[in-house]
Amino acid sequence: MKLREIIGSEKTGIKISEWKNGAVSRPSFPLSRAKARAYKWGSAYEWCTVRFSALGQEFCVLILCRFGREILYATLGLCGPKDTQVLCSYEFHGTEPGWHCHLTCESVTTVPAGAMRGPWMRRLPGAREFHRRKSFGISNRGQALQKVLDFYGISLKGPLL
Repeated sequence: MKLREIIGSEKTGIKISEWKNGAVSRPSFPLSRAKARAYKWGSAYEWCTVRFSALGQEFCVLILCRFGREILYATLGLCGPKDTQVLCSYEFHGTEPGWHCHLTCESVTTVPAGAMRGPWMRRLPGAREFHRRKSFGISNRGQALQKVLDFYGISLKGPLL
């Protein structure tokens, strides 16, 4: 199973957590190899998780935002019994020229559990390559959530209003 298959697949059992401020709780996105500072964010940061099933597996997206500084990290992980395999991080932050991803191009079976980054991850587009999407364009939680849901192919189906 590859990332492209996961993003293109049908998602079921979609659950969106409440938005919170500051530190991310370890049970919300468990990474055994991550140091404590990976979970410590200032109170200006807001976060939530989106959980879903696809291709017979459970997945979680951690969305971390700081709207005033135009920062957004949306990290997709394959949930294991006690750990998470990070498959992709969709990001925007002022230190780099636009929207980009850190992702694995290999089968998810090659991704070690518990680590946020490593040599199995690639950055697309490359840091010195052209970025098509250069503006942040997000000012609230709803816009951030919709951007992430669209990127990862998560559709909230429900009754028409």
